[in-house]
Amino acid sequence: VCVTAITGVHLGIKTGRVSGERFGYSQVANAIYLIRKGSVPASFALPLMFRNIAANLAKSLRPEPYIDRRGRLRGNMLAIRHIAMGRIEPEYILKI
Repeated sequence: VCVTAITGVHLGIKTGRVSGERFGYSQVANAIYLIRKGSVPASFALPLMFRNIAANLAKSLRPEPYIDRRGRLRGNMLAIRHIAMGRIEPEYILKI
């Protein structure tokens, strides 16, 4: 079933139970995975991914007390390293 008239919304919770490193990894890995799968256009996913990385990088110097920016940045960098090695897989967050 293909329906184009539906929009999904996910409200991320800043104090969630997912580690910052896992969340950061998924910010990059999921974007690349969905682009490669053809589910999301690169013109949408890449700017979002780079915006997330930039925010984590900039705000890791003086992070908010309720957001693990440094953990997110570590996860971002791990995913980028996996992309460079050609072994990106969103399921890897289960091993982090």
